[in-house]
Amino acid sequence: MYKSTTVDRNLHITLLNQEFKPEVVFTSADLLKFYQQFEPEILKATVNWRVYELVKKEIIERIGKGRFRLGSGSLFTPDLNSKYFKISSIIKSKLSYSTYCIWATSFINEFVQHIPKNDFTLVDVERGAEESVFFELKEQFSNVFLTPSLELLNNFVYDVRKPIIVRTLVSEAPYREVRNIPIATLEKMLVDIFSDDEFTYLQGNELTLIFQNAFEKYTINENKMFRYADRKRKKEALQKMLFETKIIT
Repeated sequence: MYKSTTVDRNLHITLLNQEFKPEVVFTSADLLKFYQQFEPEILKATVNWRVYELVKKEIIERIGKGRFRLGSGSLFTPDLNSKYFKISSIIKSKLSYSTYCIWATSFINEFVQHIPKNDFTLVDVERGAEESVFFELKEQFSNVFLTPSLELLNNFVYDVRKPIIVRTLVSEAPYREVRNIPIATLEKMLVDIFSDDEFTYLQGNELTLIFQNAFEKYTINENKMFRYADRKRKKEALQKMLFETKIIT
């Protein structure tokens, strides 16, 4: 966190913290209006430079194009157990050319009101490598499924112990390395929860609560989230839900 020493007085950091509340999202236009109080003729380019400085000093965080919030933010980083390391090791050793990412329903337990009985791991791999990954994982794990239908999910998969589901990785899906394992970002998880058959059991208030808690606790890159949602043709539906529930305004 930024510690004040010889702060550039032109940034008006104390007044900025009084003007905007920590939970409130504000825009580039709001910042321009804020600085016009002190310098009515200030140029947008000057405000852009000050925004750069404020982000660099961790006074504000950028959460989307032209959208900000006070503070440095908090990046979601899940706990990883030996299962994820083993899955990743198998793919890297047997199919080193494949792009993939891993995540599990247990990652979102901190956001839900009722912990669901469904506890499964998702292994999303680039198109064309799904079957190869599926067969390699079947050699080491029980209950591995390749893109199961909604019917199979409801009638069988959810009832077995800790299944692994191999799926197709959507191009440009956001993921990052956590301890050398490609892990889905929170933006990807939220879009998948909203759009995919595997999560049809999360509906109504429970789904809304997951998004509310995620947005309150962690930094969500809205640009990244909506870009991925657009790849899955769910952007408009997701935006509608988020605006209607006032999770974003």
